[in-house]
Amino acid sequence: MFLSSLPAVYRLVKSTAISSWYLDGKGWPRRPAITTVLLISFFIFGIIAIGVEASVFLFLIISYYLLGYRSIKVNLLLPLLYTAVIVLIFKYILTIWFPRPWIFNLFGE
Repeated sequence: MFLSSLPAVYRLVKSTAISSWYLDGKGWPRRPAITTVLLISFFIFGIIAIGVEASVFLFLIISYYLLGYRSIKVNLLLPLLYTAVIVLIFKYILTIWFPRPWIFNLFGE
């Protein structure tokens, strides 16, 4: 799969004398790229700081809000459902260990 993507990457990166590098004809999408990097960074830090459940839930709520979904059903029910499924799969079925959140160290259990 990696080898089949090399020609497309080459055409995307290769610059010619008459054209500059554009993605979808409108230039580099700075705001979505920066937003995605920040969301993923806060998600990874959130797993350590507040736990995997809260981090997944907040990541989904913020993502849905930034995508323009404003209804209660989409902004609360879907993140709750997805959080439950993700926690069930990763913590209990695959038994992946997640660190104890820092917030528990601050306030105790």
